[in-house]
Amino acid sequence: MLPTSALAKHFNVDVKRMYKDLVKWGFIIKEENNWALTTEGEKTGAIYKNYFGRYIAWPDNFIIELDKKYNLSKSKEAPKRIGQKESDTSKNDHADSITISDNIKNRIFPRLKHINPKSNYRKRFSEEHYNLAKYLNNQKILGKEWLIYINPNIDYDLRPDCILLHPLKGMVIIKIKNWTKENFNKIKLDKKLSDDKINKRYFDGEIRIAKPGSGIDMIRTQIINVIEPLKEFFEEKSDTDGFNKSKKYCAVRLCYFFPELEYDTNQIRNKFEELELKNKFHFLSKDDIKKKLCLESKIDEHDENKNINSKDFDFYWSKSLSHQIKTFLTPSYHKIEHGTYISFSQHQKKLLKTFTGKTQVIEGVAGSGKSLIIGEKAAQMASQGKNVLVLCFNITLRQYLKEQINRAMHGFWADYITVTHFHGHLKTLEDHYNLKGWHKHQNKIDKSNLFMQEKPRTLIEFLEKNPNSHIHEKFDAIYIDEGQDFSETMFELLQFLKHNETEIFIVHDKKQNLFEQNSNLIDTYSKKTLSKSFRIPDNQYPAVNKFAEMFLDGEKKFPIGKGTQQTLPFFNNSLIWKECTKIPKIENKTSYLNKPPCKYCIINEPQSDEFYCNACEKYMLELKDSIMSVINNLIKEGNNIDDIVLLLPYRWEIRKISEYLKENKIDSKIVNSREDKINFSRLGDGVKISTIHSFKGYELSNVVVVTEHNNGKQFSPEMIYTSITRSTNKLIILNRDSRYAEFGLYLENYKKSFENN
Repeated sequence: MLPTSALAKHFNVDVKRMYKDLVKWGFIIKEENNWALTTEGEKTGAIYKNYFGRYIAWPDNFIIELDKKYNLSKSKEAPKRIGQKESDTSKNDHADSITISDNIKNRIFPRLKHINPKSNYRKRFSEEHYNLAKYLNNQKILGKEWLIYINPNIDYDLRPDCILLHPLKGMVIIKIKNWTKENFNKIKLDKKLSDDKINKRYFDGEIRIAKPGSGIDMIRTQIINVIEPLKEFFEEKSDTDGFNKSKKYCAVRLCYFFPELEYDTNQIRNKFEELELKNKFHFLSKDDIKKKLCLESKIDEHDENKNINSKDFDFYWSKSLSHQIKTFLTPSYHKIEHGTYISFSQHQKKLLKTFTGKTQVIEGVAGSGKSLIIGEKAAQMASQGKNVLVLCFNITLRQYLKEQINRAMHGFWADYITVTHFHGHLKTLEDHYNLKGWHKHQNKIDKSNLFMQEKPRTLIEFLEKNPNSHIHEKFDAIYIDEGQDFSETMFELLQFLKHNETEIFIVHDKKQNLFEQNSNLIDTYSKKTLSKSFRIPDNQYPAVNKFAEMFLDGEKKFPIGKGTQQTLPFFNNSLIWKECTKIPKIENKTSYLNKPPCKYCIINEPQSDEFYCNACEKYMLELKDSIMSVINNLIKEGNNIDDIVLLLPYRWEIRKISEYLKENKIDSKIVNSREDKINFSRLGDGVKISTIHSFKGYELSNVVVVTEHNNGKQFSPEMIYTSITRSTNKLIILNRDSRYAEFGLYLENYKKSFENN
């Protein structure tokens, strides 16, 4: 708890000014020469204390509330932050926003003075963000009804460079691309005829790259899925409403800003046409900014070319929709009451302590609360005004980590926390340093090595050669979940994202090392352990530990300890092992429907729906029946359909099973593409269907695991172990691999001995 004098010291104002502000904002009043709390003041958690007389003590997180008040205050006397130089204060920044008569105040979020890289705002912005904001804040550039959001934090890791919002004209998403003239000229299109189709490939010199524009397309898709009113708008307004998709998507336009490119807009547009990219982008060049050319007229001209008029917009866009969207774009504050009380064990509480400037490594078993601890620590640090990075390996796990952060009972600004997967953050750094297409040996190495080793190594070399380069963002705390999946090179790169006082906290489980990483670096740190699982029901412990004993090597055999859960006896339908019929032996490779035999018959994994032989078709029918039987039984037992996940080895099986469930009117959510992974959530959407890789780190009540075909090479024992530790209630394994038949026999014998006793 902090006295009022401590608050004054924090904000670098005198005590009298602090009391005056607290009165102005309704937290205290003067009663008989004594300061007293108002109702609003009591709501903050402030209390009275006695130490040579009564005084008011404020909770630590009240600083964040005051921070918000000072930032939003219209007073020209708003205090500067501790350590802020005179040149950083609002004096100079204020001049930027009002000296031009055409500028409009209070339509940029955050305020223009805070976007200045020299400011001491809670978040750092780049020079490109600042220059873009100054350009846009002019009614001759954008009409007065346009709102401007610079690098808004929409969902912890979804931070577009800029969003423009108009109550009648929709949205514009702006992405900053630091391409130089050299980069731009090297990009080329290569077309090849294959199977009567023209395949388009894009290259940066000799190195293949993603299709230009795919990145901002993905950002738009994410924004639509995260902003609920926008998602509902796109779902409700179908083509049957009389508007084709191009008109519909024009409500959320895409724009590239090239601050370093010595070309005008027409030259840029010609280049994109040369690359045979559809005319769906707006462009802002360095020249546009310099000459203060009107952006709104470009937007209107683009709409005219698409045959979109104001009446169209009146039909499918509204002031009401725009108002709803605004709440998602303004900085969000997570209140204490938004969280949920969590009872941490004494051992877990010790790990919640902050160790400034140190690296901690936690070896934790499945279900021991590793992700929960990371969520609590991240929220705790953010509540203190610290900049936090939460990293995981797979894309789908990000959403789960966000859920854990939101459960924390702390008040904090959401933009203090970044939650992303490693390669997503690597891409952010690539863009920042304009290092697209910089992998010299990309065509000579396998894809996994490219992302695990080559990309981070090349970035490390760049930063070592350019020590004065300003890293996009350094963090006060870096928390890593599923650390066993990180390569040593990935860990080395983290050193460039930290400063001397940064806390690094890594949790991992060697038993779930699906990518077979060997990081000697992580072993150099002293480790603490979390040996008790609070996820796995007591009646599944024997099975899980026995599997580790039978199939895992070395220290991975270490058993999971019991948590505090009390559950039913072991064989009360909590764990079911079923040996499935193997695929019939194929005596001859007779083609199915005059097609070549399926690739499964040759290399154990079909690549196309067209190539199924009779044996595979028969097998699929048996698998579908088995899965349907399991789902129906779970529903009959009272389980919610949203609490069921199917873990399958092959993506083609995921597609087939998803189609089959749809035919039987069972809602499902698949994780099969990058877009699926980005938008994945364990909440709602019916039955989840995923690979084990994508579901790793998650948990759900009822887990159905389908092992791979006999003698397949997709599933390691670590993979099976990971899958059987995801359940909080029922675990059902449909086994098709003879390697694990011995484990099924163990369960049968255990059941008999259990019944005999």
